[in-house]
Amino acid sequence: VETTVVENNFTNEFENYEKVFDDKSINILFLARLEEAKGVFVVLESFKKLIKQHPNFILNIAGTGKETNTVKKWLELNNNLPIHFNGRVEGINKIDLFKKAHFYVLPTTHPEGLPISILEAISSGCIVFVTPSGGLKDFFKHKEMGFLLNTASQTELTNQIHIALKNKDLLKEISSNNIEKGQNLYTPFSLINRIKSNIYE
Repeated sequence: VETTVVENNFTNEFENYEKVFDDKSINILFLARLEEAKGVFVVLESFKKLIKQHPNFILNIAGTGKETNTVKKWLELNNNLPIHFNGRVEGINKIDLFKKAHFYVLPTTHPEGLPISILEAISSGCIVFVTPSGGLKDFFKHKEMGFLLNTASQTELTNQIHIALKNKDLLKEISSNNIEKGQNLYTPFSLINRIKSNIYE
């Protein structure tokens, strides 16, 4: 049993990278298919509540899906909020979104395997907020990779983000360790080496 991997040109961008967690700005990223099961509306409603207490927050939404038009309509009705809709992103545009992001959120109820976006978020030093859905419950480590949500609800996501913000030192530690994981565990080269070691043991 192995993980999926992250492209080398992605992880290379985050070698020796460091995220800054201060009170000036916290950037939240949702990058996934725009479907209700992936939690996009949970994220939007949570952000609507969070911004009242944290006016320095920014939310980036990236992806497309069957709920794209519904998401766009929601954003039109809430156009006073600092939310940026990016659509489908690839290459350097995706890397730039992960560089800006402090928190990556995926309150999914979909029976996930191991989404590459989770590994990309970890490899970029994001603090990940995710539910124990599908294979994620066997992979994700609470307060080591980020914060595990008990439920895919707006209240739970909001509360876990509030809890996270209380300990900036922990956030810096998680972020640094996540980047190290990305460099050492989630590249194609590291996967090949693990497979080789298992074959030739």
